[in-house]
Amino acid sequence: MQVNCLQIKLAKFLREIYYLNVCSVVAKGKARIKTYHYQLSDIRQNFAFEPLKRNGKYYLMTAQEPGVQCGDRIALHDETGYTKYWVANIEYYCDPPDMWTAQLRPF
Repeated sequence: MQVNCLQIKLAKFLREIYYLNVCSVVAKGKARIKTYHYQLSDIRQNFAFEPLKRNGKYYLMTAQEPGVQCGDRIALHDETGYTKYWVANIEYYCDPPDMWTAQLRPF
């Protein structure tokens, strides 16, 4: 049983390192990293945003916006300012890829 738990933890750790490395290579190869802006007042209408339960340092966001890629930035605005997040991993739902779910990490 302990071996299985260790294997699971190791697999999660390696997957996280893989995504960080892939995204950093993608981000370095881009001419410009884009920042997409969202208003927190529009949550549940235009996008969903929630903490990722299995990992406290990541958040999960689902939205419909063309062009968002791994390595880009998401800025969530409220009345006091904004918080920036880094797109660590992204999965697209359809073709063209304008609907997506992304793992975000605070910037």
